[in-house]
Amino acid sequence: MSEKNIWEWLNIEPTTETAVIKSAYASQLKLYHPEEHPDEFQELQMAYKSALKYAKLAGKIYGADLSADNKALNLYEKSEPEPVKQPEPEPVRLIEPEPAKTAWQEPEGKSAQELLKETIPEKPQTAEQSDIFDYRKIMEDELCRQYMKDFSYFVMNPYLRNNIGAWEIFLDLEKYSKLYKDESFYAKIMEKICSMWGFKIKTLDFFEKWFTEQGAQELVKSSVWRRKKSVFKNMFAWGKGWKTVKQKSLEKIIRRKAETDSEYIQIYLKYASENEELIVKNYKENRGRKREIIVFLLVLIIFRCLSCMADDTMEKKRRAEREQRYQQERIENLRENLERQQTEE
Repeated sequence: MSEKNIWEWLNIEPTTETAVIKSAYASQLKLYHPEEHPDEFQELQMAYKSALKYAKLAGKIYGADLSADNKALNLYEKSEPEPVKQPEPEPVRLIEPEPAKTAWQEPEGKSAQELLKETIPEKPQTAEQSDIFDYRKIMEDELCRQYMKDFSYFVMNPYLRNNIGAWEIFLDLEKYSKLYKDESFYAKIMEKICSMWGFKIKTLDFFEKWFTEQGAQELVKSSVWRRKKSVFKNMFAWGKGWKTVKQKSLEKIIRRKAETDSEYIQIYLKYASENEELIVKNYKENRGRKREIIVFLLVLIIFRCLSCMADDTMEKKRRAEREQRYQQERIENLRENLERQQTEE
């Protein structure tokens, strides 16, 4: 975590004016692009959110019309203690009077904020106050959301979806390494895998081995994961490598720019984050085409079955007609023989 405080990140003095905070944040964004400076960008984001919370809380305590420093001075001026009354002596014994408190002198070299802390006792922090500078929680939530987006983009690419080498590179990205320390995070990854289509058995076996190595072997025993690996779910594995025309074009463009798989992944994830709608559209189009072909095959099978049933019916009908003609010919022959015998007699 950086040693800078929130105001140093925003490059402004402490203030309770939200307009100044937002303007400073917009200016600093130009210096820290999320792709070129991901860590600095996250620090700046958290500093911005913390500054807004600070301004909101300060507005509730001091009022929106005065700054925190001015209010602190006003409170200091009113904080001079009243003279303490001397206790009256008891009739039986005398009690030494307490020394009278002198007027409080302003220490040299102290700011208004320090004076305020000394003159006013600290109140217990509320939940809202205690989370103002909680960098870690904000950073992890933002990092987790970005991870799930990149994971989805990875699955939506038919050239990466079942590429074990590419998955090994993605799972070893340094910027996401801290997320793997949370055991509950693996359940989110499995949920994402089970919610998306296009994985081959070899890819699911790779993830199952990876979960086990990370100490999350209980997840691979769940009913949800068993259904994902079932034969019924993977009966159309031969269609999981289909690519649309746009996906093929994008693959050629990125391959010309990238020399290694790591560069390819970096370029693709950046492109996908900037063109999310197009990536999702191609993914759905690819899946829709698969469904169309499956429906066509089912219709073809049904038509063939009906055709076979019709052929069988026609064959039975022709057989019955042949049997009927044979019986008629036999009867005619017997009649002719009978008539011939009567004529001879």
